[in-house]
Amino acid sequence: GLALSDANRDPKPGEEDGILTALEVSEMDLSKLALAVLSACETGLGKVAGGEGLLGLQRAFQVAGCRSVVASLWQVDDAATKQLMADFYAQAWDAKRPVPLAEALRKAQLAMLFGKTLDGKPRGAGKVPEKLSGGEGKRAHPYFWAAFVLSGDWR
Repeated sequence: GLALSDANRDPKPGEEDGILTALEVSEMDLSKLALAVLSACETGLGKVAGGEGLLGLQRAFQVAGCRSVVASLWQVDDAATKQLMADFYAQAWDAKRPVPLAEALRKAQLAMLFGKTLDGKPRGAGKVPEKLSGGEGKRAHPYFWAAFVLSGDWR
C-alpha cells in the first residue's frame, strides 16, 4: 500500500489507518484519471495470483479506471528519481510540444543515461551528482534510470 499522512500512528476506532491498499484503490472510480505516477520504491511489484497475473498497486490503479500508470520495479535512488520525474513531466506536459507518455519516459531515461539535459546539453558540474551522470563521457548505470515502466495507454 501507500503510506499517507499519519500512517505512523495508531488510528482511533473509526479512523483510517493512513495506508491506501491496492484493494482500496481498486474499489475507487478513477476513470477520469489519465496518469498515476507511483515513484516510490518497488511500486510496480505485486503478488503472483495464479491465473490472475500480478496483483499490486499498479494493477489496482488500472482496475479502478486509471488510463496509464508509471511504477518502479526496484528500490530507487531519491535524487535520480527526482531528476527523472522532472524530465518526464517536462516532456509529457510541454504546452508547446507535448509528447506521448511512452516517449516522454523514454526521453527522460535517455537524458539520465547520457548525463544530458532534455535538449542534449551536458547537465553541468554540481547540478547532478556524478553517480547519476556516470561522470565525464560515461553512461549512468541502469539502476538510476531503468526502474520505471509505463503500463496502460502509452499515448
